[in-house]
Amino acid sequence: MAFARVASIFKSRLAAFALGAAVCGGAVAAWFWMPHLTTHYTTHVGFGVVTTDGVASETAAAPMTPDAISQLIARQQFIFEQDGFLENLLKSEEFHPGGKPTPWLAENSADPVGALKRDLHIVPHPESASFELTMTTRDAGESCELAKVAAQFYMARIAAESRTRNAALRGDMEKKLREQETIFQNMTDVLMDYSKHQGLDVQKSRYEYEKAILVSLSQDFIRAEAAATMAEQQYNALKQLEKNDRELPLTAELMQKIEQDSILLSLITTRNTLEQDLAAARAGGSPAEGPKDIEARLQKIDEQMASRHAELAKEGRQQMETAAAGTAARLRFQADYLGAIRRNKEDIITAVSTNFLIFDQKLSAPHEQQELVNKLRNRINGGLTERDEADRIVKIAEPVPPTTPD
Repeated sequence: MAFARVASIFKSRLAAFALGAAVCGGAVAAWFWMPHLTTHYTTHVGFGVVTTDGVASETAAAPMTPDAISQLIARQQFIFEQDGFLENLLKSEEFHPGGKPTPWLAENSADPVGALKRDLHIVPHPESASFELTMTTRDAGESCELAKVAAQFYMARIAAESRTRNAALRGDMEKKLREQETIFQNMTDVLMDYSKHQGLDVQKSRYEYEKAILVSLSQDFIRAEAAATMAEQQYNALKQLEKNDRELPLTAELMQKIEQDSILLSLITTRNTLEQDLAAARAGGSPAEGPKDIEARLQKIDEQMASRHAELAKEGRQQMETAAAGTAARLRFQADYLGAIRRNKEDIITAVSTNFLIFDQKLSAPHEQQELVNKLRNRINGGLTERDEADRIVKIAEPVPPTTPD
């Protein structure tokens, strides 16, 4: 009996415990699923990742790789997972208009940070170098406003961090610049003392003077050499035509001179007269000569014209050959003369430059130091070229109140 009574009590308590567990489980499930069973609206704010610097320069960074883009977007997701970031976002005035919490904040006052982690997300789209900030609430207008607030707060946050990093970087670089400028000044002082002791200023003036003359001579020599070479090629071409028993084409000037030859013009006039007489004789006229006699005279005049033309052409070709030979010789003399002067100037410059060999070797270290100083100064004056999230991330779509629920 005692055992049965104990068993009965145990069963009744077990049933009560099971009922309580079921009620608690249902409450928890209801609390968890209720937000998903009611209407919600999600606002999307688009952000793009600038993958290149846009301007080609020595300091421009290479385009971002797909892995780098994914890592950058992942860092933004990490930011929105931080309690401190979300707590500061919840403290912004937009979450407390008029000193009162928004409907969303009032609804989630028990655990606003946890609710924000649930409703505020970064959705990555690395394949298009972009991502979205999304905010989900029960009201479309509130969803849009809170998404806008989160986007502004986020952009202000990365901009402030960028300014802090750039300020620290500028301070470090300005310190390094002062150190390098001191080193460069010391090197310069030592080098100037050496130059003054060796009297290099006078030699440098002569070197620059001789070098300027050499530049002008070189230009004149190049032009003269090209002209001489061309003239020699033309003369050789004329000789080659003569060697191959080929007639040299006459210039337009010589052809005109031949056409205006007085003997040829006289023969042409006589021939024209004879042709008229021949036409009259054949027509039955009574010229002093018969057609055969006139034809014989015409043939003789043609032979005289051909002979005269050949004689004039030969003289013209001889003139062309003589002129070509004279031009080639004259231009070759000028080129050789300028070449000799140029070589003399080169010898002078070589002798002077030898005196600067040691000095130039001593200049290399200050020059390298100066390049380092200039690079540091350019980076500082250029606003530093390191690009971080504030430079890489741009908003590409403004938030718009959603019109359809999720």
